[in-house]
Amino acid sequence: MFKNYFKISIRNIKKKKLFTLINLSGLGLAIACNILIYIFVKDELSFDQFHQLKDRIVRINRITYNPDGSFKSSDAFLPMPLGPSIEKDLPEVEKAIRFLSYNQYFVKIGEDVFSNEVLFTEPEFLNTFSFKVLKGNKNTALDELNSILITEDVASKYFKETNPIGQEIEVKLGDNFETFIISAILEDSPSNSSISFNMILPLVKAKSAFDWVKESEDMWNRSAFPTYLLLKEGVSVDQLQQKLLSFRHNYYPEELGELKKEKNWQKGDPVEVNYYAQPITDIHLNTQLQSGMSTPSNPVYSYILIAIGLSLLVLACINFTTLTIGQATRRIREIGMRKTVGAQRLQLIFQFWIESFLMTVLATIIGVFLAYITLPEFNFISQKNLEFSSLINLPSITVLVLFLITTGIVAGAYPAIMFSGFKPLYALKGKVKLGGTNLFTRSLVVLQFVISALLVSVTLLMSKQIQYMKTKDLGFSKEQILVINSNSLDGYNLIEKLRVETANIPSILNIAGSATSFTMGSMRRGFEYDGENKQVHYFEVSANYIETMDMKLLEGRNFNPLLASDSTNSILVNQALVKDFNFDNPIGVKLEGFARGDNPAPVIIGVLKDYHFTSLASAIEPLAITIGSRFGYRYLLVKIAPGTIKQSISALENIWNKISPDLPFTYYFLDNQMKNQYENDERWEKIVLYASAITIFIACLGLFGLTSITTAGRVKEIGIRKVLGASITRIIWLISSEFTLLVSLAILIATPVTWFLCKEWLQNFAYKIAISPSLFLLTGLFILSLSILTSAFYTIKSALSNPVKALRSE
Repeated sequence: MFKNYFKISIRNIKKKKLFTLINLSGLGLAIACNILIYIFVKDELSFDQFHQLKDRIVRINRITYNPDGSFKSSDAFLPMPLGPSIEKDLPEVEKAIRFLSYNQYFVKIGEDVFSNEVLFTEPEFLNTFSFKVLKGNKNTALDELNSILITEDVASKYFKETNPIGQEIEVKLGDNFETFIISAILEDSPSNSSISFNMILPLVKAKSAFDWVKESEDMWNRSAFPTYLLLKEGVSVDQLQQKLLSFRHNYYPEELGELKKEKNWQKGDPVEVNYYAQPITDIHLNTQLQSGMSTPSNPVYSYILIAIGLSLLVLACINFTTLTIGQATRRIREIGMRKTVGAQRLQLIFQFWIESFLMTVLATIIGVFLAYITLPEFNFISQKNLEFSSLINLPSITVLVLFLITTGIVAGAYPAIMFSGFKPLYALKGKVKLGGTNLFTRSLVVLQFVISALLVSVTLLMSKQIQYMKTKDLGFSKEQILVINSNSLDGYNLIEKLRVETANIPSILNIAGSATSFTMGSMRRGFEYDGENKQVHYFEVSANYIETMDMKLLEGRNFNPLLASDSTNSILVNQALVKDFNFDNPIGVKLEGFARGDNPAPVIIGVLKDYHFTSLASAIEPLAITIGSRFGYRYLLVKIAPGTIKQSISALENIWNKISPDLPFTYYFLDNQMKNQYENDERWEKIVLYASAITIFIACLGLFGLTSITTAGRVKEIGIRKVLGASITRIIWLISSEFTLLVSLAILIATPVTWFLCKEWLQNFAYKIAISPSLFLLTGLFILSLSILTSAFYTIKSALSNPVKALRSE
């Protein structure tokens, strides 16, 4: 019996070549997309899951709240003494691991000198996190002051076949290169880790290398150190969380005093600031909390991908259903004959489902092949290192099989149940009415184009928003700014030397220094002001920074390098700070609490117009700018005259080689770096664009097949109309009008849904475009034009056909 079912199914599949091709193309493409999406989402959900102690590892965040208790902001960079103090004070904590992360340093291995990120951490790092040690002793690898850990990639690149253990690496941490001994080789940090590295030094080394780090040991108002905790066995995150507020108040008693004085605070009432213990497995997919050492991924995009994948599958199943229904008139008599000779309804249902499953199996084979060959391109778009081998395990194979079975059932369900219910007499007399005009088929066509119109609209909106962010006036000049990496160098003297050497080069307009740069994060300072806890971004810059960047001064004056007081107790602030601190006349106001040590409170000498020192996704926050080089000018910003880029870079490189002959000249252009802020959004724009194209392709495939069925069923009608004098234009409209109306209805339905989704997506950006009606008009015209072109082949062919051929049998 089963053999006959398969024979008949294979015969029908071979007989209907066009519809087999359409169904296999649509289903195969949809399955390929779902396989890629499955690999992607599986990778997203796997972040930090490889740590054996993952259930006991948390990251501490500082959360700032609004007066009503709602979330305001977060910070993963914390005071240096927090780790040892929390380990000492709270018995729930077994270890505290601090990091100083990701500054660029000059590294020398043999004759090679290059700029590289270096991560500082503590000896407990390797016993807490499950990063694999290939060579060396993980228990003692970071015990020595001059130890350095490198990854397998660094070892193979610079030491070839030589055993790197015991070899020397030089790192420039101050004025001179310091020698470190390789004590361990680590496996490259996994792609699904929120902590990445290729060189690791002991944190204690940073204390001896940098004065500001040494000073930070006892400073609770300087934040630069991400801190992770290993909880003791049996301790829950909630247990720790309940003690964090009391712990904070022990070290910030003034906060508790102000709360009780100003708000009569009782335990359980809202606070302005608290610490929050975040499980390590929550870091990657939590965009509300600050990223720390990695950029989190918005889980909404994974949900969108899943929705897109399921939508594509639904479209392919719709195609299968509508085409099967559309061509059912050719099988009605077959069904009637089978029922007449005794076939049971269940047997007929089984027959149609066998055909559906065979088609799904073939489509799955095609889908797996397509997914395999397109994975490198998908990796490029998604900026991942996904591997097809991640599917070769029991859970993934089980998911694929269940996916195949579900698709087969869904695709064949309606045709199987409907066809098996025909009454034999009506079927044999050909009185069953089917084709592309029944209500169910129309609904499926509308659904297909609703999804297509939605994705096209979203793609257009994302493109416009990204273009807006790239071209919006940021409040400073980012063009023609060359940024030179000068970390571990004496930036102050370096600027002076560069100014002297470039004095006679007219294309070099100005040179300024900064402790941090745009897109490279900022320093933050928390302090008590007038009874409130304030968080302020701040930059340390050279005196000519404002004019180099063409920033606008609204009130007061700029820094004067000839005034000694400007480098010790003068400060520039932005409009956001003035608003946040409720200053009516900010000029001359002392910013109490901002100063460090015995320094006097800085005086506000000028107010800058707000400018975007972070991505447009975030609102402009309070900012203070001081001059000085306490943290070193890690970046030099060189203003170049338009049209002189090539010769200016060449001149700067020659000067650099003269000043620092042993160090590489590394630089980037600020405008390019600013655009890179939106790489993630551009990546998702491309993914949605591809999804839109595939969706439209599958929808048009279905429309193409359905049009062919519809026109084939109306050949005689068209012949009669032509004989009676109907024009070709009238015939074309007659055939295409119904599908055109259905597509138009789909566009109308999709418009409010798209508007709502676009509005929700734009909430992720502090600065955004307005949703214009032209967006939906453009989408409608595009989808409508495409659907008309898709059905044009058969409609024009039918309109131009000879009526004699259609009517000769009558």
